[in-house]
Amino acid sequence: MDDSREFFSKHQYLLLEHFLPAAECREMLHAVEQCRKRSGLITVKQSSVTSRKNFLTFNGEDLEENIPAAVPLYAKVNEVVNRISGNEYAPLENRKIGLSINVTPAGGTFSWHHDRHEITAILYLNEVDGGGELEFFPNSRLLLKNNRQWLRKWLQLGCDAVGLAFSMAIRKKVTVVPKPGLMCVMVGTRCTHRVRPVVGDRDRVCVIFAYDVPGKNFSRELTADYYGYK
Repeated sequence: MDDSREFFSKHQYLLLEHFLPAAECREMLHAVEQCRKRSGLITVKQSSVTSRKNFLTFNGEDLEENIPAAVPLYAKVNEVVNRISGNEYAPLENRKIGLSINVTPAGGTFSWHHDRHEITAILYLNEVDGGGELEFFPNSRLLLKNNRQWLRKWLQLGCDAVGLAFSMAIRKKVTVVPKPGLMCVMVGTRCTHRVRPVVGDRDRVCVIFAYDVPGKNFSRELTADYYGYK
């Protein structure tokens, strides 16, 4: 654990192999498929100059009710996050942001971005025929204080654009291929990341766990642009 903490402190991410047994991955996949048949997933589709998103998501109370195995996992992953970071992070009070399952079909993708919450853990439930890799530049972002305010928001966007161009030119990129039970923990506010388009007939399915400092406000009023709202 000391080595893991040191690595996470330096690189702001950590990969954990076999975090969830294959049998439990299959059980959750089956539950997700049942929810999908009942049209319980939200379609997220956006294409613009700065952003491209194409996937399905299932979150919040709906997820907790229909896939109860995700609830103890949220707490278990929180313990792991706190051990490897040496900090006291907490689940988000807004569960629609804090806990979700994303299903990315063929052609689905999520372009370069950063997360608004500090810690993101991605747990893969399956492998795909091709594509669907998580790509990111570790600890690559110059993060301005109060960057949600009007002027600083635009300054942050400019810094992010320059930082991505710089990273793509000279930095080493980490690539994570989906496979059952693999979990990636990252500082989502500082690791610039994306999901490459999925190829083939098998969907990419993963559980997303979000954490931040206790008491931080992620109310609906402040997060109206979050992709997981109906």
